Amino acid sequence: MANALKIENVSKRFGTFYAVKQLSLTIPERAIYGLLGPTEPARPRPSGWS
Repeated sequence: MANALKIENVSKRFGTFYAVKQLSLTIPERAIYGLLGPTEPARPRPSGWS
């Protein structure tokens, strides 16, 4: 099966702090993935959920 997404050695730094350091990820076709942080600010929720 082919890959829908492949990233290698991605880093994001704020000053000297690394938020992400050397992330590599392969997602195959027809797969569903979700990436959540410690506060999950971007997570979609149905209306009425807190």
